[in-house]
Amino acid sequence: MTREKSLLTKFEEKDDPIVIFEDDSKGCTKGYGLLTNETITFEKVECVDSFKQNLLSISQLCDKGLLVDFKE
Repeated sequence: MTREKSLLTKFEEKDDPIVIFEDDSKGCTKGYGLLTNETITFEKVECVDSFKQNLLSISQLCDKGLLVDFKE
């Protein structure tokens, strides 16, 4: 998830679910797009207004066969 529509390609506007944040504030999904760099592409990344930070799905990384390693 991101609020930065400019990061997304092949953006499809679509008002969809309301996202409820931990502090009970709400944001609206404005659409979906692709987020890519030269190595990996994430599909159907949601663009949510009022979002303060980007979220990355660890399960999407694992689904793509990538290894996720958390270290202190």
